[in-house]
Amino acid sequence: MEDAIANLSLQPASEAPTLLSLPTEILIQITQNLCLHCCHPRIGEVPHDEAATAIREQTALANLSAASKHLRAIAQPVLFHFFHCLEGYVKTRHRLTCFIRTMFDRPDLATCVKSLVLWTPNDNCSPWEIPEKDSIKNIIPAFPSAAEKLGPWWVGREFGHLISLQELAIALASEATYVLLQRRFLSTGTSTTTWTSWDHPLDNLRHLVLVGWRYKWPRRMPPHTYHIKEAEPFLRHARNLESLVAVECGGDAIDELLTAYDDWKARPWDVELPSLRKLSINGENIGPTEVEAIIRHSTVFEDLELFQNGGGWDAEALDADKHLGTAKKTLRRLCYSAFPIKDTLRESDVDDESYEISDEEDDKDYFNPIQYDLNGFRVGLSLKDFSVLETLEVEQLVLYGPVFEQPHNVENDHSRELVSTEEFLSKLPPSLKRLRIGCIFYWPIMFRDMLAMAAAGHARFPNLRSVTLEVRRAPARDDFDCLIRAFQEAGIALSILFSAKDPFSRGLLPTRPGYPTRLPQPVSYS
Repeated sequence: MEDAIANLSLQPASEAPTLLSLPTEILIQITQNLCLHCCHPRIGEVPHDEAATAIREQTALANLSAASKHLRAIAQPVLFHFFHCLEGYVKTRHRLTCFIRTMFDRPDLATCVKSLVLWTPNDNCSPWEIPEKDSIKNIIPAFPSAAEKLGPWWVGREFGHLISLQELAIALASEATYVLLQRRFLSTGTSTTTWTSWDHPLDNLRHLVLVGWRYKWPRRMPPHTYHIKEAEPFLRHARNLESLVAVECGGDAIDELLTAYDDWKARPWDVELPSLRKLSINGENIGPTEVEAIIRHSTVFEDLELFQNGGGWDAEALDADKHLGTAKKTLRRLCYSAFPIKDTLRESDVDDESYEISDEEDDKDYFNPIQYDLNGFRVGLSLKDFSVLETLEVEQLVLYGPVFEQPHNVENDHSRELVSTEEFLSKLPPSLKRLRIGCIFYWPIMFRDMLAMAAAGHARFPNLRSVTLEVRRAPARDDFDCLIRAFQEAGIALSILFSAKDPFSRGLLPTRPGYPTRLPQPVSYS
């Protein structure tokens, strides 16, 4: 026995595994777990603070790529899955320039790029200020060669400007499926800055996010933004696009001297997007007419988010049959907002000292129907014929219309007579799974109809799983308890929340890309 033990002790111990000894499949999985794009494919919509942290953590992937030739062959393509920079203007331009040079010199890595997040920094640096130490001067000369391969529109352009670099990156990353671009389109400028001559195919692009300017940048200039029709030449080459997010895209807050946006507004929409499945859009001059034009050629459209920035009682309201008729058999989700509660801006919300800060009280509503004459507001959205609609997110006024006749005078208040319970329930299709009603200012009619919905339960809405009510003020405790019990008995989840107030609100739509989300808080009674 002692000899056997001695022999075992003399046998060499098995070597511990190393990265180089792991199978390639496991190494690929490791690199993908370190990649921000692989964890969050739509990385442009990750809040800036979270994205900045995740981008810094990409150092681990870069170190892995530098460890050996074998690991570089596996990690480097993953390292080039995306471009995302949250630095100042000069650093962003420098990093994008280096990225473009690599794509030009290494076409194999260019085909690995899946996402481009092209924020335009909002700092005080002139676009033409280049520090002497900035090596961008040594990289730019390679761009004319790349431009010649792309087509005549690119030849002769000045690639020292971030706008041209952004466009060049999009063109060279031919396999990219996701692009976020923030830019002030220049409708009064030359054709090279307005995309009117864009001729490069974007066959692989599936998801496009266009973000308008919100602040005065550069300083002392009016806060320009773009109109969605300015992007038509670009979109015309992205016929396989499945998702379009257009934020602040109505020529919002344009200087009165710039009349070009009136011209864009009057032009008919002439781009067909047959594969479009989702549209999320908002802007001061954007409404149902623009939505209908964008989605009319799609036979698979299923998800609409529309926020009318300039919404009010005199705005054109969404007419389901007129504006969504082509999607009646395919629409699965509708999030429509026209009367948001919006918080006032604080100093910490903006980074431009010249931006005007409201000194109104924080609890003042951005839209308060009591202050508006709603007699001219013609709405009362009905979706009963939308046979596959599963998720509906709308504000109270959108479903009921002007139900605020005299809300402070209970004896003479006839709001509950304007829309009966049956009229309300008949607006909703049997296919509904999730219902969210926001901006609830008038509780009595809501309480009445929610009790009826719970009583009807799955007999009328067999697929209904959850109802969310977002109120301006907490309802009476008895009403709250009564509704909770009624929905529990019906087997439907009910949430009653306070409406979230956000200075950068897009109504019921998700928060503007890159900004932190402010979630509604549950109603509670101490």
